[in-house]
Amino acid sequence: MRNWILGQLKSREIFLEGQFSQVSQDDPRHGATSKKVLLAGGDWKNFDPNRTTWLGGICSLATADWEEIRSGTIVFPSVASFEEWMKRWYPRIDQLHDAVGIPHKSSPETIYVVEDSFFARRVAQKTGLPEQDLAAVFRQVHQEIGHACVSRWLENYGYHGKVQAVYTSKLENELELAVRLWERKTGKRVNPAGRDWAKVELMYTTIWLDILGLRSGVIAEPMAHLEMSLKNPWESTGLYQIGYFPFWSAGGQTRNLPLPQVTHRTNWKDFQAERHWTAVNLAFNARDPLGFSLEQMQVRALKDLAFVYEGT
Repeated sequence: MRNWILGQLKSREIFLEGQFSQVSQDDPRHGATSKKVLLAGGDWKNFDPNRTTWLGGICSLATADWEEIRSGTIVFPSVASFEEWMKRWYPRIDQLHDAVGIPHKSSPETIYVVEDSFFARRVAQKTGLPEQDLAAVFRQVHQEIGHACVSRWLENYGYHGKVQAVYTSKLENELELAVRLWERKTGKRVNPAGRDWAKVELMYTTIWLDILGLRSGVIAEPMAHLEMSLKNPWESTGLYQIGYFPFWSAGGQTRNLPLPQVTHRTNWKDFQAERHWTAVNLAFNARDPLGFSLEQMQVRALKDLAFVYEGT
């Protein structure tokens, strides 16, 4: 499977050079993530899993869901209708998978950012609905439904540390200041239309540690997220980066697929196992899930999904 994944990366040579090093074999520094990690960068010589916070992030909307709103395929006459739609499916399994990787079991805490205000601005611009109300929906739905799913997803991999969500809506001033500091340090200006995206990119630098009040942190994200257009002017002391292959399907990245084609909290009971896809993407606490029969995979996957979505 590793060779298959590396084969998919031939068109992404930028990630196999420069500050990142290819991880060609399982590396105990990354804990359980070593089974999926492909790239690693940063200050690894000083890495101490017992003192390092694991960092990640979750998009409030997947790409395909946002595109359906942007194109007008889905129309919301009110904030209440938008909230009802969110509660029917949130979160998608690919959102959970891509949020924080698999934290090192010794890591004392996992903190991930929920981009509620960023997506609220996008949806507000296309729908005319109030931005603050939309941000409140994203935040409330995640607090009521999403956070427990993220925590149980990590627990299913054997992680039992503290799991905390932070929200961009609560960090607007700090993130705006980070952009201004970047502008002063580089002597460049960020286009107003790309300001939110710049704030996301800065979450992959040490200034994100400063915002969170951390001395060190592991930023674990799908590898494509680590491609930055902003030049990083800060040292990487105390910052570790892991890039891993995102949730995928036979047809490509699932983030580009609409809700009916992706497992989520409403349709998970209809999940059908596919041998390699299931073994790589879902949380099997087994040494060799590919040694399972397809029927065993189906049973195990449904058991894991029941725990993640319903806690049973």
